[in-house]
Amino acid sequence: MRPVPLGEQLDERFFGGKAAQLAAAVRAGLCVPAGIAIPVDFVDAVASGRDDARRELGAVFHALGPPLVARSSAVGEDSTQASFAGQHLTRLNLRSLPELVDAVCAIRASAHSPSAIAYRERLGLPPEPRMAVLLQALVDSEVSGVLFSRNPLDG
Repeated sequence: MRPVPLGEQLDERFFGGKAAQLAAAVRAGLCVPAGIAIPVDFVDAVASGRDDARRELGAVFHALGPPLVARSSAVGEDSTQASFAGQHLTRLNLRSLPELVDAVCAIRASAHSPSAIAYRERLGLPPEPRMAVLLQALVDSEVSGVLFSRNPLDG
């Protein structure tokens, strides 16, 4: 599978929970920064050093243009069963292809951290993580935050 624009119908099994949720938000007309979803197998190819995958990642980098943010989008992340909040890496202000390649590799590796593995075990999730990555235009904001529309503890 190849990287696809955020907003297409993204299957969570290949693009992870965060990308699938944000793609649905784009399709619903919500304001979401431009982005590209990178599927699990492509992330694995970049991390293994495959030249063709890294060249295609370069094309994605140039299409979006810096600065970018690379965000984790693991299979099962941001789901009804698990959030993975604070478990996986995000990289901000990426301005070059080498920085982006390093970010993709580091985000993939973060799924194998002791805390992320312990979280998976505690929730009874499959032991082998599958990490996709979401690339988005970096928003130069003055403030940011999180909004809950329901109490996260009791709905």
